[in-house]
Amino acid sequence: MPEVQATPDGRLLVLERGYTSGVGNTVRLYLADPRGATDTGGTKNLTGQPGVRLIHKTRLADIADCPSPEPRPSSPSPTRSWTTSRA
Repeated sequence: MPEVQATPDGRLLVLERGYTSGVGNTVRLYLADPRGATDTGGTKNLTGQPGVRLIHKTRLADIADCPSPEPRPSSPSPTRSWTTSRA
């Protein structure tokens, strides 16, 4: 099941996650526009239905295409103070 967030103009941000054996995880972000799509709430079978307008979906990002973040240092940042107090 994807994560879905409505935008103020009626479109939807959709985060889809999946796993394929031998391939691994996929995470993709889409913008879906249901405005103008056919309301199929009362339709039992969409196969072969004439005049059905589908939701338009545009891929915005494939997380696999994003660069990996820089490795984090193994020690705390010099700007932070890490202390342990003992009673």
